[in-house]
Amino acid sequence: MEEECNTSFFIRTKNGLIPTESGRLFYERSRELSSRMHQIQEEIRHLDNNSKKIRIGFANGVFRAVPIHVISEYMSRHTEINEQWCEYENDEVVKKIYESELEYGFVVGDPKNSDIVATLLMSKPVAFYVYEGHPLYSKDSVTLDELKNEDIITMNEKFHIYHDFIRACKARGFEPKIKAKTMDGHTLFKMVSEKIGIAISPVCAAYEEPNVKKLDFEGDYTWNIYGIFRKDSPEKELIESANAYFQNHPCFQ
Repeated sequence: MEEECNTSFFIRTKNGLIPTESGRLFYERSRELSSRMHQIQEEIRHLDNNSKKIRIGFANGVFRAVPIHVISEYMSRHTEINEQWCEYENDEVVKKIYESELEYGFVVGDPKNSDIVATLLMSKPVAFYVYEGHPLYSKDSVTLDELKNEDIITMNEKFHIYHDFIRACKARGFEPKIKAKTMDGHTLFKMVSEKIGIAISPVCAAYEEPNVKKLDFEGDYTWNIYGIFRKDSPEKELIESANAYFQNHPCFQ
């Protein structure tokens, strides 16, 4: 390929290869071409199978928030659809949509990708949960600054809310004290109940635990769930119909 392009992609040294500017350009453009080729293959597969297949990706944590029965109702009304549901990290859902490995995704936050349509479906407040006896227990709301020296329990790095919280704290000039991280909402609230620390969670994800109180968050911070799909998806008409159905359904409000 270097001969064909009449350039060098690497500087060869005894310690290894160092990419040149031409090499970096070739790599980035090759990724775009590879993604496009994969999409073409998916479209050919769709034509050959003569079937409507919608693979749906859910970002970690979204399953607990979205009304699953509404999605199921829509699919049951369209018996010609062969759907598959899978859960991934937030960025992976976006990547799979972009590379046409998924037809539709539920993610947290707008991916802001020019090739992807993103529709806000739900917006949930974020709250903090404290145990009885904690100094903040008597309050009804809390600011980010009040959490500066608190032991925090949160979902782990696979969840969008973790990264949002870290960024918000750093924007206020401090690094939060993360006492515990989990992948399970029940465990998160159980740890609050056991007085391990206080937890951050979307309000929709709350679980019943004795002696745990919700504190509203004083700030412009919400947990926004978007429906996303490629603009040029081979199933665009069907996906747009599903997207509109979810967007206008009262359970998604």
